[in-house]
Amino acid sequence: MSQDALRQAHEAAERADYATARDHYSMVLAQEPSNAEAWLGQARVLWALEAMSEAEDAYMLSIQNDPDNVQAWVELVQLETNAGAVDAAAENLAQALRFHPNHPDLLRCRAGVRAKPSSDTVEGALFNIRAAIFADEIGEAKEELQRFFDRFLQDPRAYLARAELFIATGDDNITELIHALTRQTRQHPNDWEALSLLGRLYLRPSPMRNTRMAVALCEDSWRISAQHPRAGLALAEAWAFVGKRPMANALLGQIAGGEGAEAEVAQAWLEAFEAGENS
Repeated sequence: MSQDALRQAHEAAERADYATARDHYSMVLAQEPSNAEAWLGQARVLWALEAMSEAEDAYMLSIQNDPDNVQAWVELVQLETNAGAVDAAAENLAQALRFHPNHPDLLRCRAGVRAKPSSDTVEGALFNIRAAIFADEIGEAKEELQRFFDRFLQDPRAYLARAELFIATGDDNITELIHALTRQTRQHPNDWEALSLLGRLYLRPSPMRNTRMAVALCEDSWRISAQHPRAGLALAEAWAFVGKRPMANALLGQIAGGEGAEAEVAQAWLEAFEAGENS
């Protein structure tokens, strides 16, 4: 009976009779609550009916029962992006990329979760600090960091801001930063920015230096960030540090072919590497 109901649900969905389709999918799921195909169909119907929260739950249940279905992941991320739930979309995209590294359909979802942040948010404040660091305006970066502390001191991402500036200046307590970012990555394993910065900190001279861990963290960050260029810079640095210069150069070339501050940094690093090899 459930197969007949599933067929009828699909047919109703195809002719845009969403109320009927929903009822038939519900019949299937009452008998087979782990039927990933039915949950996916139900999710699409609920989205068409603009029941976004219910659709999101249905997508999650479809994925829970069949995490190998890339299309379900893609549609979930698209739903959350369209609904303005960018943080949830980014989290689920990262999780999807753990199951399906570098899958092109997932990588095409990147644009929706990479909007330039508002200057009134924590992400906007971090953006301003990075922009000053990329421009080699360290004094301005320190002022931006102080403004960050004035507004967001209790936010756990304050350690991201501190780590960004430490990497540029070496001015902070690296042990404290490593411990703080380690806690962050344990609590939020898909926080690719924390993973990336922690990896870069492990490259720096300290009693806690661990180059193998640094490379692993940066590789993980690159994978789950959907190949964000900032994660790519960290990975290129880690690869170059452990002697994988051809891999680092290839990655920097890829990033340099893009746009934005990261592309400019990648090009500068490539030129510096080439100058060092020719000197």
